[in-house]
Amino acid sequence: MNAKDNTDALEAARNAGLSKMAKQFPDDVARAFEFAKSLAERLPRDIAPADEPAHVYRAGRAGQ
Repeated sequence: MNAKDNTDALEAARNAGLSKMAKQFPDDVARAFEFAKSLAERLPRDIAPADEPAHVYRAGRAGQ
């Protein structure tokens, strides 16, 4: 991991409200950032909204 990646990770942590953590554990934040990026890269990008399952809760009607 280079300094640029580390800087990006720390900036992302600060933007997420994790300034204290970024300051105390910069190496851990950088590793977590790289891992999160690797997970995001594995997500499929060619899924149409209609392909997503729709888990919809339908409450019963009154009087039934």
